[in-house]
Amino acid sequence: MSTGRTAGGDTPRQRAAGPRPTMDDRLAGRSGPAGTELPALRAMPAGRRRLPGPAVGQLVAVEVAAFAIAAVIGRGLLLPVVVALAVLVTLLLLGRWRGRWWYQQIPLRLSFRRARRRARGSVDPRRGALRELAPRLSATDVTERDATYGLGYDGAGWFAVIELRGTAVPLSALAELLDDRLTRLTVSYRYRAAPTPRLTAWAPAAMSYQDGSAKLAGRVPPGDAATHLCLRLDTADAVTAADSRGGGTAGVSRALAAALRRADRVLSAAGARHRTLRADELLAALTTSVGLAPVAMPGRRIAPGWDRCDVDGYRQASYQVTAWPPRAGRLDALLATGPTAWTTLTLVLGPCTGTTDDGALPLRGYLRIAAPPDAFGAATESLAKAATLHGVTLRRLDGEQHTALYATAPTGAESPGTAVHAAPVAALDRLAPAVPAGGLLLGRDPDRQPVLVPLFGDRPRRVLLIGSIWPTRLVLLRCLAVGARARASAGTPDWVSLGRWATGADHWVLPAAAPVPAAHPAAPVLVAVDPTGPTAPPPMPWQTVAATATRPSAALLSGADLVLTGKLLPADAHLIGTAFGLPDEQLGLLSRMYDDMVAIVEPGGVRFCWPTPTAVETEILTPPRRHQPALGAPPR
Repeated sequence: MSTGRTAGGDTPRQRAAGPRPTMDDRLAGRSGPAGTELPALRAMPAGRRRLPGPAVGQLVAVEVAAFAIAAVIGRGLLLPVVVALAVLVTLLLLGRWRGRWWYQQIPLRLSFRRARRRARGSVDPRRGALRELAPRLSATDVTERDATYGLGYDGAGWFAVIELRGTAVPLSALAELLDDRLTRLTVSYRYRAAPTPRLTAWAPAAMSYQDGSAKLAGRVPPGDAATHLCLRLDTADAVTAADSRGGGTAGVSRALAAALRRADRVLSAAGARHRTLRADELLAALTTSVGLAPVAMPGRRIAPGWDRCDVDGYRQASYQVTAWPPRAGRLDALLATGPTAWTTLTLVLGPCTGTTDDGALPLRGYLRIAAPPDAFGAATESLAKAATLHGVTLRRLDGEQHTALYATAPTGAESPGTAVHAAPVAALDRLAPAVPAGGLLLGRDPDRQPVLVPLFGDRPRRVLLIGSIWPTRLVLLRCLAVGARARASAGTPDWVSLGRWATGADHWVLPAAAPVPAAHPAAPVLVAVDPTGPTAPPPMPWQTVAATATRPSAALLSGADLVLTGKLLPADAHLIGTAFGLPDEQLGLLSRMYDDMVAIVEPGGVRFCWPTPTAVETEILTPPRRHQPALGAPPR
């Protein structure tokens, strides 16, 4: 009797499902099919980089030293002096340490010391933070063909940035942009894992969020994730690109605008949600990527070290990828390892200088991790284990951490390190990680898909929470799980006790009389305010003001960016619909939805979801029971 198996032991159904997971996949927790096999990426010289081994200049210098010794033989005291100098020169030229020639270590250490002196000399705490990395950094809005974008300049070149969220980057198609005389095209992936490693694993907030995410989404979505595509023209290439467009800075801006339009067409054709950043948004993206808090602080903000950089209380280390994984999807696992506050992965394409083979582009890869100083050692150990498990070789960029910190941000700056590989264009899409959308996981929609709410970001936000007390508490509990701190209001005194129970500590939720804690991209802040109480604190990035009310009003809705509400009266639904420009068919749904559903109202649209509280949340929050809607089926 035929079993339907092939000689290799696989059934037709198993072959259709794709390759089976390898032992490494199972150890890494991958239960699905193994990633497709990637071609081996060949190490290559790129640009002005040369093949490994001593350079001709080094060999000539050694020969000159040998000739000098031969010339002074028999000249008494002069001979030992020349021999000592020749030996010293030979050691400097041919000695190696940590992957570099000794003579290369000297300018590297001088550059490192200049970076430390530049950091100490920073005076302006508001604009000087980023200028500790790039002293001439600036960003201005430029309008070309009725489209405005932010043009960045750092003294070495010009760049523009496109932001993508929750969508794959079509790298193979975007690689064609390098034909437009672009110097480099970089893609930076920023990933902040959830639940936050700053909570203990047994904290109720962390356990509940972990369990609920696994049931709703199959995996825990990141607390925040963003992808930035940077198009850059270095000074030499900018002159060439601008010549045919009028020359000067205006010609450079036109050249980058043309590249942005072409990138927009490629991304739109691939169905990727994206937007081009303006000047203030570009600086905000750089600030968030580097890990700077959005507040003014006196003194030095960035303290570069030989093997790390300390930025606003977080320790960061950058690594270069010197050997790529053998299968697709392996880089994804490096984005969430150990107690990291956030991880940045940067892929650099270019520059193309005629040294590549047909169908291949110079590719560099960088990984930067950040963690509190007390957890930094554990974070680096976890990264090393994960890299070994997934077949990735990393080299820490000692002496170049300050340069790597700026280059791994969406700037397209000159890449540090020496490892360059030839990547076939067709393999780029398989090599790029699949970064999911980030945000606060609130529940599932009527199609049983997870619903994420962008509650925090690099733009100040104001949220209106309408309805009973249980959804307000649910939002607080899940905000704590993704790493946010909170300050209660006079109308929400129960937040303090709930926060103490959920986290096991007192500093996560502060009482109304306490000052608002400082916000940070790795530690956002939720501030509760009462509709009739004191005015809200000044708006600030990574700080969300949440007003709580039993019913909406025009005054509350006027400044709200987002509304979370339960079932509404028809009059209240009409008020919200008018304020947010909702279509008529959605107004009726706000008053017909299930009692245990929540509506997320944003300008121009509304989403419905079931919060699906976990066992821990049900025990402490007591959600309402489900009642059938007055008319029709559940809203979609």
